[in-house]
Amino acid sequence: MNRWRALLAVEGAASPAFLAVVAALGLSWRLLVNSWTVLPREDGVTYLWMAERFAAGDASAALGQVFPPLTSLLIAVLVALGVEPFAAGQLVLAVCGAAAIAPTAWLAQRLVPGGGRVAALLAAVATRPVMLGAQVYCEPLFALLAALALERGLAGRMWTASVASGLAFWVRPEAALVPVALLVSERGAWRAFVGLGAGVGALSLWRGMCDVGFDPVPKLAFIRAHNVATSSPFGHVLELPGCWLEAFGVLGLLAILGMLRVRPRSILVLFGLVLAMLCLYVPRWRFLAGWTFAVVPLAVAGLRLLPARPWLFALVVGSQLVVHGGVHADRVAERELALHLRGLLRPGERITGDMTRVLYFAGVQPLEPRHYTAAELCAMGRQARFVVLRERRATTPGVVEGLPRHGTAVLPEGLAERVRERGILVLERR
Repeated sequence: MNRWRALLAVEGAASPAFLAVVAALGLSWRLLVNSWTVLPREDGVTYLWMAERFAAGDASAALGQVFPPLTSLLIAVLVALGVEPFAAGQLVLAVCGAAAIAPTAWLAQRLVPGGGRVAALLAAVATRPVMLGAQVYCEPLFALLAALALERGLAGRMWTASVASGLAFWVRPEAALVPVALLVSERGAWRAFVGLGAGVGALSLWRGMCDVGFDPVPKLAFIRAHNVATSSPFGHVLELPGCWLEAFGVLGLLAILGMLRVRPRSILVLFGLVLAMLCLYVPRWRFLAGWTFAVVPLAVAGLRLLPARPWLFALVVGSQLVVHGGVHADRVAERELALHLRGLLRPGERITGDMTRVLYFAGVQPLEPRHYTAAELCAMGRQARFVVLRERRATTPGVVEGLPRHGTAVLPEGLAERVRERGILVLERR
């Protein structure tokens, strides 16, 4: 009985048995959320397409995309075994998200003694990481590796942190910020750069061998080429508070409070670097959500400063179980439309447009993650039988006008209604 009471106690260090139970609960919760997430997000289909290319042995095509490869490589293992790509992606990222609970708890225990259990429970249900995994984003895998790198670095295990940093770079390049932050407070932190450098070098060499260039971060060239980044380094500073709250919710508020008492300061330096990076790029809540593993320990510290902690903790956990931003069930019409149009295509015919998910499920390589002009869409559409557009986009009238040989496609009655409700316009060449 005493053993069970100890296991069920919320306050205290997280034992292996406790972490195993919470990880199992976290995995179950993620699988449940997966079951009602009917489609991946737009970037998610690119990860899936890359996984299919890796599974088919076509590494050059996969590495030709702007996203790092490790997420897709893991998904490709299941795809090669015959698992449907979307299901494979959701499963891999659910497991990664559940596995990230342990290093998050260890990190919290190191920063807030006795806070490991609370951190584990919060990490198990944190809204954004759960949803991002269900939508096949890379954040759960990044959290697993980056949390391990940061926690091991703070523990003085720099060689382990080094390996984890190098692997995390293959998921998101901003993993390089972790060793930089460790330099502030940890002796011998230079060793963490060894594995990071090896990871950067290995990725660069592999890309070069596949004839797609030696640039280990192709997204930087993509940003420059398409003017994705802001022209002013501080142009988006005012957007950061909103992004912070959207990414972390009540955890973000508690984390701000917790920053007043947490040592070492390297974790605060880490967030300073992350926010500065967003100012140089474009602030989006998703780019912050991957760092939830570092926000949770700060939130635990903030919780310690407040009265009525048990009730407040229950309220915080309950708020995280309310899933926000899911892919609504009506979006399944995009997949139905894609499969219908794919079945109509004759040899040599093509489908194009500005709806990445429709293109992917129709068997077409996903679009680059940027906005397309009406002129670009017209150029792609002139040789295509079907052009699929989102009606509400500002470019759509120009595309319709620029493709006089295309008219509105005739779809089966039920599908036509669902497509119309989703605001999708399908043009067919006459």
